[in-house]
Amino acid sequence: MSNRTTGAWRQVFRRVSGKPAEAQAVVQIGIMIGNADGSFDQAEVAAAREACQALRLDPSQFGL
Repeated sequence: MSNRTTGAWRQVFRRVSGKPAEAQAVVQIGIMIGNADGSFDQAEVAAAREACQALRLDPSQFGL
């Protein structure tokens, strides 16, 4: 992931931090994007888990 992309995600995370519904939506959208090609590989699972950690969400609520 490029620095520009990483910075954009950090900005999104800051905006939804402390807003559980919005944070959950961000993770769900990320999972949908990861599944768009029909496969949710280990790197995508790891990225979704990392997003959960950054947003202080339980990965198990997303089946991760």
